[in-house]
Amino acid sequence: MVKGWLKFFIWIFKKNFKFWIFCLYLFFSISCTDNISATLPPSPIPSPSLINANAVPQHLKNIFLARCASCHGEKGDGGEAGTIYQARSRSPKNWTAFLKNPKSINKNSKKLPVEGLTEAEYAAFGEWLARITKENRYDTVGK
Repeated sequence: MVKGWLKFFIWIFKKNFKFWIFCLYLFFSISCTDNISATLPPSPIPSPSLINANAVPQHLKNIFLARCASCHGEKGDGGEAGTIYQARSRSPKNWTAFLKNPKSINKNSKKLPVEGLTEAEYAAFGEWLARITKENRYDTVGK
């Protein structure tokens, strides 16, 4: 015979099955994304020719110099926050979210949000960052 508390648990689970599946999905998608750095070696430092090929696009250069260069250097290859060319690989959508609110993607991030851009500018930065970091395995900035 099934105990009363077990019947109650089964009843709750059946009533809210979609909710529990959604919670499990969120748990695994969030908890598994930032722990990969503990097991992989650092991404190699990109060569100067790669940096030049992936330089800040002309249409984003003024924004980059005003909002990013103070921490990442004028070319994005150094500065107090490190090179952006070794940053963790993310999709354009995740890069855009990271620029708007870094803690939404990485709860331990010390990066300040990039504010005041239009949606098109955020999207353009997200596309560029996704392209230049697509081969990287994880974030090595600051390490």
